[in-house]
Amino acid sequence: MIEPPRLPSQSTIDAYRARGWWTDELFAQILEARAREHPNREALVDAHRRITYGQLWADVKRFAEFLCRQGVKRGDVGTLQ
Repeated sequence: MIEPPRLPSQSTIDAYRARGWWTDELFAQILEARAREHPNREALVDAHRRITYGQLWADVKRFAEFLCRQGVKRGDVGTLQ
């Protein structure tokens, strides 16, 4: 069985926050900013395709809209595979 990742210790959290590596900014906020600042820069690359920040942000928004139409609400728990 796969073990879930361990949460970092409070001292690690404090050190990351002190260095500015860990903020309260959400991943969606970071991605939206990158898409706005660098829409044509590659965000993800694998053996089959390349995706820019602009494309990734558009796909994320489209998937979020789909989930909303399916009745998923903020705070609901889901998994991706």
